[in-house]
Amino acid sequence: MNLQLEQEVSQLRKEIAEIKSELTLALSRISDKLATHSENYRELRVKIDQINKMISLKEEQDSAEVQYESNNRNTAINPAD
Repeated sequence: MNLQLEQEVSQLRKEIAEIKSELTLALSRISDKLATHSENYRELRVKIDQINKMISLKEEQDSAEVQYESNNRNTAINPAD
């Protein structure tokens, strides 16, 4: 009976080792995919930030041009000011 029990325990340990190995491999694959997605996310985030910065600069430039034109009109209308 002891021998049979030892064999069953040995078999269970082998199965546990196989499961651990499969889990480790699966977790490694998941980790690799997450790293890839994370890198893609960072790249997209940088591009989005760059686009937002360009839009802000363009809006500031347009606002400055409108202000400049408005000041020029006021000067032309009221040169004494």
